[in-house]
Amino acid sequence: MTETITPETTRVRFLRGGVPLSEAAVPGMLLELDLPKSITVRRSGPLVDLVESPDPMLECCGDILLPWASRQDIGIQRMRVDVPMPFSNDNLRVMWEARNRIRERHRPPTSGEAPWATLRAEDRAALSWRELRRAAEAALHLLATWPKRTTPAVSWLPLEQPGRTILVSVTERHTRQHAVVLPHGIAPTRTARRFAAREERRLQGLSTLATLAAQRVSEYSALDKLPSLRRDLASLFQRVAVRSRPAHRTTDPPPSTWPPQMASSYVSLLRALTAMRDEGAGQTVAPLSELWELYQAWVADQLVEGLTEILGQPVDEFSGGTSLARWSDGATATVELRYQPLIPSTPDTVGVTFLGVRLLAVIGNLQPDLMLVRREQNTWHAVIVDAKKRSGSLLSEDLSVEASKYLWGVRQVSTRQMVPALEGVILAAPLGGVSATYAEGLATVMSVHPSTGWNGNDVLALLDLVRGTSNRALVGRHA
Repeated sequence: MTETITPETTRVRFLRGGVPLSEAAVPGMLLELDLPKSITVRRSGPLVDLVESPDPMLECCGDILLPWASRQDIGIQRMRVDVPMPFSNDNLRVMWEARNRIRERHRPPTSGEAPWATLRAEDRAALSWRELRRAAEAALHLLATWPKRTTPAVSWLPLEQPGRTILVSVTERHTRQHAVVLPHGIAPTRTARRFAAREERRLQGLSTLATLAAQRVSEYSALDKLPSLRRDLASLFQRVAVRSRPAHRTTDPPPSTWPPQMASSYVSLLRALTAMRDEGAGQTVAPLSELWELYQAWVADQLVEGLTEILGQPVDEFSGGTSLARWSDGATATVELRYQPLIPSTPDTVGVTFLGVRLLAVIGNLQPDLMLVRREQNTWHAVIVDAKKRSGSLLSEDLSVEASKYLWGVRQVSTRQMVPALEGVILAAPLGGVSATYAEGLATVMSVHPSTGWNGNDVLALLDLVRGTSNRALVGRHA
């Protein structure tokens, strides 16, 4: 049985290494949050601690949206965790936008003719519309497939009508109300029968977020010039709010027990509310995210942009797999950029193919952040790029460990004994770092920071490597 929501204040803290980095108080019960998996939630009465993983690579930053509900009201409050050095909150927003663009490349387009299908992945101020569109799609799916649950119920049927299980004790308690007098006593005219009723699932948290989303859409300045779209979206979210609202405000069961479509709608609405923030001075943060993931996606997104400036627009669009883009390089050459490709090492593998060449990993599975590949007739070259979120410059020890596993472990299936199979390994780090001591080391660190972007000469150097025109002399430029 659910317990009634109390109006007491809930205190929320974000902890890193046991030290509170940010605190907030909400005037009611805190509802479920949308957090990275590395964050642990600890609830103790009116105190909720959001505990960051002790792994320094899983450092988080950004806005946390705190939805709450009391007997009298509902609302949302924000709590910010500032980005650590060597980044700024401005950098955080830029990287978050880049991650959204990377994800959008692997997502099929909106189907149907719904008015919000035109809310495309636009840059800058309109970027939050992507989350709004996804929330609308999730709401539509939920309304079309609203989950139900089975609950025990009682019905009263005539004695002579067969079917269902007769509840003898319940029937006897009500015999006088439903009885007929017989020569040898009385008999019930109706009997209580047990059956399984089907009722729609309801969640207080989902109803609260849908209500807040409807209100926010009605005020969202990005929709000022689209009044009909604003009305349709607000109505859609309000329908979800009404249908999910329990008869009395109660505490929802654990999220792990929620039907998938309700959990998906909840998360989509919360992310839309986090992102729907009128652009203006000082509003440059993004939803709470793991910084390494943001930096990694930004490096990939900006490399796509840099290669496009040199090679022109990609020749094909890819919405699945690991391919980010493919370009023509001259009349007979093709260049492709892969994002997080898995190079397998299982004994029975036939490898994974990149522009016609099969690769395998001879020690263990390898999954670099990026692989740039070029093929021209029978000539094939590849370079691996790995993003490394660090607060300082990368040292030679870091370069040795990170580059060596790819230079030694990646092989072509057809010539497994040949080492290396790559033209080089490049590590992208915010503050740069060292290069291999000798050109034969085939490894270097490039400085790639969100404040400055990719250096055009560095992008050209990567392209020269896969073109085979650099003679693998990475050290000469970056020593």
